[in-house]
Amino acid sequence: MRFDSGENYGADMSNLENLEKRLAAAIKNLPLGAELVAENAALKSELKALKAQRKADVAELDSLLAKLKPILEEAGNA
Repeated sequence: MRFDSGENYGADMSNLENLEKRLAAAIKNLPLGAELVAENAALKSELKALKAQRKADVAELDSLLAKLKPILEEAGNA
């Protein structure tokens, strides 16, 4: 399976989502499969929370940089 950027992105994501579903179904049939599926779900939740925290951190840093920019520009002109 080949993954491209650009125009094929939607199809690539669909292929990845289908593959993920097939893998999840196969894992459920393994010994300890249910535990692995639960662990995967927990990891996905944790990743989602980390992404949200990162987004908030970036917004906070952007705000701080916006406040510092005029001060730094003024200091550079002095």
